[in-house]
Amino acid sequence: FLDLKALPAHLTSVGKAILALLDEKRVSWILSHLSEAERSRANRELAAAQHNGYGINNQRTETGLTALGVAVRAPDGQPIAGVSPSMPSMRFAKDRVDGWVRKLSAARAAIERELAQHVTGP
Repeated sequence: FLDLKALPAHLTSVGKAILALLDEKRVSWILSHLSEAERSRANRELAAAQHNGYGINNQRTETGLTALGVAVRAPDGQPIAGVSPSMPSMRFAKDRVDGWVRKLSAARAAIERELAQHVTGP
């Protein structure tokens, strides 16, 4: 059977990508339970996700695992999901991030087009 667990959004790549799209007041409320140090780190990581257009989870949820993630928006512009490949950290290469992000962005765009068609019709 599957051992499923929910992970805090501020730690995951997709969670960071989604949080980076929300307004500051909402993010502040979501992060309010964190210690000052953890909230400060989360805010730095969310600022990077907002600037870069993707989130990164470099071993924050599992040792030896790195993931990149982009948010998927509904036709109304609200983030509703994400796309994220993960890999062993030893295979993660910073010089490949741009290429991975281009592919993730293309996948996101295709998903958003599909969502728009189901909302507005063909």
